[in-house]
Amino acid sequence: MACEGNDQQPSPPPQLNITLPTINSTIQDWSNDEIQKQIPTAILLITANNHEFAACYSYMKNVQRSWHDTLGMVDFGQFGDQNVKVALMKCAQGPTRAVITVKNAAGILYPKVVLFVGICATLKPATAKLGDVVISAKLATYGDKKVRADGTVEYRGTKANVSRHMDHLILYAADGWEAPLQDQSSLKVKVHSDAVMLSGPELVDNSERQKELAEYFREALGLEMEGAGLYAAAYDLEIEWAVIKAVSDFADGSKSVTEGWQPFASAMAASVVHNMFKQAQVIKNWPHYKNIDPGMAGDTIDAKKPKLEESSNEDEYKCQKESEPDSRMCRKCNTKKEKLLPDDRNKWPIQKVETGSYRKICELLNLDGRSREPILSALECFNQTEAATMKQKFEAQGGIGIAHVALQQWGADVRKNNVGALKKILENIMGRVDVVVEIEKWEKLPVCHGCGIKLK
Repeated sequence: MACEGNDQQPSPPPQLNITLPTINSTIQDWSNDEIQKQIPTAILLITANNHEFAACYSYMKNVQRSWHDTLGMVDFGQFGDQNVKVALMKCAQGPTRAVITVKNAAGILYPKVVLFVGICATLKPATAKLGDVVISAKLATYGDKKVRADGTVEYRGTKANVSRHMDHLILYAADGWEAPLQDQSSLKVKVHSDAVMLSGPELVDNSERQKELAEYFREALGLEMEGAGLYAAAYDLEIEWAVIKAVSDFADGSKSVTEGWQPFASAMAASVVHNMFKQAQVIKNWPHYKNIDPGMAGDTIDAKKPKLEESSNEDEYKCQKESEPDSRMCRKCNTKKEKLLPDDRNKWPIQKVETGSYRKICELLNLDGRSREPILSALECFNQTEAATMKQKFEAQGGIGIAHVALQQWGADVRKNNVGALKKILENIMGRVDVVVEIEKWEKLPVCHGCGIKLK
């Protein structure tokens, strides 16, 4: 039996009655009819480690794998006897990648609901034990905080209810469910369907930090890393979402001791998800993202993409797209035979970002209080005297203009300081998911690959 808390050595997990599968490595072309028939999908499952992925995969049938240049590998399959469409993906750990993955996937796969499925830590070992499933009836975030002069911390995160349809469905998550155990008496696994899940950017494995979070967020039962990003993306997309994970550790420094529980916990979480969605009737009337008509399932992806809205900024430059459908440059740039910028916009100079998008990026970066590291120090192109002078100058203007000056000076070195380099700084140093999302929006805009201006 598993230990009651984290004060004693946990026993190994019981035997499962399922075999975690070998993943089919055969890849079908994205344009293949069999792949296109899976779109729009009903359920999008996203996992952040291999155990989570294998567990979800084991509950899918008729699995077909394909590669998409934006999404990476996607595995399509079905749940249950009624062939509920499921798409399964991997995502790097943390909220930043979760935001980007969900937003990209929603615009390509058009799911009805997005779920992060897998493992979490427990903040209440006596209540949520190893193997127990924790469902985010509410999601609390702790990434945003204020550190006062005396060193005390005020957390300024969000506490949100799960999406409307999921709020109703999770009440029945364990109805008819049986843990996938060889011996049902070996462990009593509970499903906590009314839980508060705490989510943030830290992989916590430290007893003092665990106690600090548990003390501040006394209602929280589980602790994980991707839910904050899922919620941020789903809120913006207006799509159904939830985090469904099972306990595999205590976040107290003993993670290496309980590592063997990760496959077990992943299987528990995946089995609950399968139990919730194996009946097609449950989500029959839920809308697909962007209200895509299920009758379009045989169409190509490009035909289903929502049209990009034209900007309403009157001062934004526009030019007429060339009549040739394969032209990526405006008439002026074609006439002048301008050098064609690469398809990968990560390699573009900052100066080539379209005017309206660049303005929005600067407006967000002017809000320096949202950044873990101030922009002037994060870009590392100013000495202390220059940074102090610039900060003093722009503070009088409420910070307005500082991002433009900083980006222009940093971006002057076009050999290494391009869009891709900026995204890495935003993600890894500044913690600015909101700015990364704005850049991702620009990457989808139709722009001239010569001068960067927006095409009609």
